[in-house]
Amino acid sequence: MAGGIQSEQRSIDWHFCLWAFYRSLPITITLTISSLMVVAVYEFKSPKSYEASSLVRLHSQAQNSLSPQASNIDLKTATQLVKTFLTVQEALKLIQEQKLTTMDVSESVRQHSISLNPQDVLNFVRARGYEPDLIRISVRHNLPEVAAVLANGIAEAFIARLNKEILAEVTDERRFIETQLKALRVGLQRLDKQILEFERKLSNINVPNEVRLLVHFVKIFSTELVMLEAEIRNAIRTGEQLHQFPSNTEHAALHQRFLEDFERRGAELEERRKFLTTLLQQSHRQLRRFPKQQRELSDLVRRLQVLGQAYTSLLSRMQSVQNKEVMALNSATIVNAAFVPNRPVGLGLFGLSILALSISLVVGIGITLLSEFARPSVRDLGELESIFGSRPLSVIPKAKLRMEFGSLMQIMTSRHIVAEAFRTLRANLRFVIMNRSSGGEVKVFLITSTIKGEGKSFVTASLGIAFAQIGKRVVIVDANLVNPCMHKFFGVDGTDGLSDVLKGVVSLDDALKGTRAANLQLLPSGTHLKGSTSITPVELFSSEPMRDLLQRLKERFDLVLIDTSPMMAFADTNILAPMADGVLVVVELERAARKAIESVKEQLELAQVKIIGTVVNKASQKQSYEYLIVHF
Repeated sequence: MAGGIQSEQRSIDWHFCLWAFYRSLPITITLTISSLMVVAVYEFKSPKSYEASSLVRLHSQAQNSLSPQASNIDLKTATQLVKTFLTVQEALKLIQEQKLTTMDVSESVRQHSISLNPQDVLNFVRARGYEPDLIRISVRHNLPEVAAVLANGIAEAFIARLNKEILAEVTDERRFIETQLKALRVGLQRLDKQILEFERKLSNINVPNEVRLLVHFVKIFSTELVMLEAEIRNAIRTGEQLHQFPSNTEHAALHQRFLEDFERRGAELEERRKFLTTLLQQSHRQLRRFPKQQRELSDLVRRLQVLGQAYTSLLSRMQSVQNKEVMALNSATIVNAAFVPNRPVGLGLFGLSILALSISLVVGIGITLLSEFARPSVRDLGELESIFGSRPLSVIPKAKLRMEFGSLMQIMTSRHIVAEAFRTLRANLRFVIMNRSSGGEVKVFLITSTIKGEGKSFVTASLGIAFAQIGKRVVIVDANLVNPCMHKFFGVDGTDGLSDVLKGVVSLDDALKGTRAANLQLLPSGTHLKGSTSITPVELFSSEPMRDLLQRLKERFDLVLIDTSPMMAFADTNILAPMADGVLVVVELERAARKAIESVKEQLELAQVKIIGTVVNKASQKQSYEYLIVHF
């Protein structure tokens, strides 16, 4: 539960965030200066790089006209074709021969291109396709004119190579059709001769003129039907192209009239084809009635008809291939030629500086936060202030002192730095007492720490002497029943004390012990709890006699200081804290864990105890100086 509260407080602790930013300033400034120096050296020493780009568009009609094997050259394949050794090699050849059509090549650039290796140029080239038909060719080089010439040269070489690839495939198809047409032409001529020879034989046999006329009509009808079917196919293909051709508003009427004419012409041709087919079928039926020679003539005519149809189909295909050859010369165009760039690519000095500043700030704060959360202990005054929300009431310097009353009195009566620190603490507590006196008497202060060994008993004794020196009647209550030490420190008998008074064994007057310091008395812890298991300190402090005892002490003394056990070790302090007018937390920096100190603060806040402030004990010289600078 404590861990959950702690995490929630951190997430909204803006004071801690500001403190972390302040802590990160030295490392952030160092990183910023270093990064700016690196950026300056990089900007002025590194070679500048210029980028030029050309834009190529693939023509969709050229792609549609390809054969099934060639139709695989899509946008992705064409983009890969740009970054090939042969394309770059051809581009360098165009540049060296000064044959670029998109820009003029200077003599210096031409001489420079001679030293370029196509494999090295490939490292400068980037090609990216954009649907549906655009390819951007980018070239980076330390010479701006070279970058532009290479971008345009590669674009032109790519288009030339693409045209060459498509044209080669179409040319192969045309040559195949020409071979087939030649063979069919020979076959048609041979059949035509056979038919003429057969007709002469039939005329010698005295075939009636009616039969010869019928054979002649069959031949005419067959030839006319072949030509008519070829004309119908051409009309259908032309109509389909007209339907696919996009029409705008200005030519809509003309476009519609063309479509109507072709549809009417197609219907007429279809009617004529049906009529010729009917006549041919009737002629064949009549010929079947004639002798064998006449039927052989009819078979020759039918073979002639088949070859004629094949020949007409190949003629149509040849016309289509010839159209492909024309369109293959325009398969792609450069829609945007590269120009000579006037600025190098990259962020520039200003952009790099902003980036360096941002990274330095993030890294500096990140390193600070990581180091603060990674280490367990509280290291400086700023972090302690971020936990409790206020500066320490005093910082007690670390000094070599013997833990005995005589040594402490000698220091407290001098101008020693430790004595001055306790006088500062005394003055701050007097301000607290004055500010809160309107709400009732403020006399009882509980002094505790997080863990053992932070010096809370030393602070309690020294603070009691400091108040006694200005005439205040002070009593120190040793409530550390587990490990009492106040009676040893002041050199008094600790037999009868707090536990004995609470048990009713001795009276308060008998338990109070005078000290060698004027106006200062001590209520030791007592001895009646040693070896006892029936009553614990928690039960003893929770009793009504404890409250009555504190009330009697407030009536007899000006100030009551309660020295307790460390809060993380025992639960005694949690019981006594609500009975006091305020709590002082003694902290030794770089000793107690941050989570432990935060836990102490949370426990006191849950008990609704007023935390007067913190006292830093055993501070280093640097920490003491930092406190003096900030405080005064």
